[in-house]
Formats: sequence, structure tokens, C-alpha cells
Amino acid sequence: NGFYFLDISFERQIKKWRVRNGSHRRRSSGSIFNKMCKDINGIRVFVRKRPISKKEIKRKDYDVTSVDKGTNAVVHAPKLLVDGITKVLSNQTFPLDGAFDVNVKNDTVFKVVARPLFDEILKHGGNAMCFAFGQTGSGKTHTITGIQDYLVQHVFDFLNGRPDMTLQLSYYEIYGNRVFDLLNKGNEVHVREDARKNIVRVRGIVYRKVGTEDDFIQYLNNASKARVTK
Repeated sequence: NGFYFLDISFERQIKKWRVRNGSHRRRSSGSIFNKMCKDINGIRVFVRKRPISKKEIKRKDYDVTSVDKGTNAVVHAPKLLVDGITKVLSNQTFPLDGAFDVNVKNDTVFKVVARPLFDEILKHGGNAMCFAFGQTGSGKTHTITGIQDYLVQHVFDFLNGRPDMTLQLSYYEIYGNRVFDLLNKGNEVHVREDARKNIVRVRGIVYRKVGTEDDFIQYLNNASKARVTK
């Protein structure tokens, strides 16, 4: 889960690794994030590191995950040599499209991950999807909620001065092999593929007309409360 019980020797080795590799200096590099914003073709995978929690601090866990160069997640594992005494640090690197350290705020995550998708749709049409995956307590809701807040602002900034355009919203939850419309009392709907047009439709889904930012946020909050999974 990215944390180990406190071992002073290994903790020092991790700190030395971070200093040696400069991850503590480069983790917020604007140039790296700007490059991420431009590369939006295909599927992109990002990792966001969360801070160590109060519970973990009380348990005397320590942080064994680093972000390197803004694109790599590094997991440090304590190892002993065959003599059973000498402690060494094993570092496993996972290259990604982007990696966000604990100091990165939601506005930057939105700018890098979600805004390029939205801007691409405005220019060329089509669809885009952004979702969070991780274990309980890993920060999914914090990240997605932050992205939603900035997305609402961005949408209405775009609509401002365009009275000929309207905005509609649908919100559904996939739970196992069932789908529920969270803006229509949680009624079950059905996903169907149109093979001839190569598109997927959600049959029975209700679209709500959105007129203001407050309306948008209220719909999102109501839908979130109706989720089967909290």
C-alpha cells in the first residue's frame, strides 16, 4: 500500500535515494506538466501519490513511494543480503504518462488529465472518459471531485456568450453487471451497442438540462448521494 513499518536504516536509504535522484526538486516541474497536456492521443495512465495519513503516522509507518521526473512511480522495498545482516534498498520503477507527487493540487491534475480531453472534444467532437482506480482510502473521491469542480467552471466559461448552445447531463453508475440512472431515482438502465454505427448507448437514461453552475453541482451532489457504492 506504499507504506512500511518504521525502520530507521531503510528510511534513511529512501531519503538518500530521493536526494540523489533529485525527486524532491523536480516533482513540481511546470515543463513536465506542460508536455503531459499536449500528449493526449490514446489511453493515458496517471498515478497520484497521497500523503501518509495520521493513522499511518501513529502506526509508525513510513513512505516508500517516490515520484521521479514527473513520469515515474518508484516503489522502494527493504531487502537483506544473503548474510542476513546487510540492508539494501530495492527500487522498482513504473513508467507512466504522468505521476503526481503529494504537493500537486487538484487544479494541476485537472489541467493535465481532464482539460485536454475537454478541449479536444470542443475542437473535433467525440467522447472522452476519465476515471479513477484504486483501493479504499487511496484518494479517488478527492481527485475526481476536484476534477469535477474545475470541469464545471471550464464548461460554463466556454458556454458564456454562446446562447445558442445548451448543456445536458446524465449520470449513471455501473455496479457489477447492472447500470443505474442516478439522476432518475436510481432506476436501472441498459447499455446497448450499435454495431452498425460502432457506438454504445445507454437505453432509458435521463438527460437533465443544466442552466447554471449551481444546477450542475447540485445534480452531481444528488447523484453522488444515490450511488450504491459510497
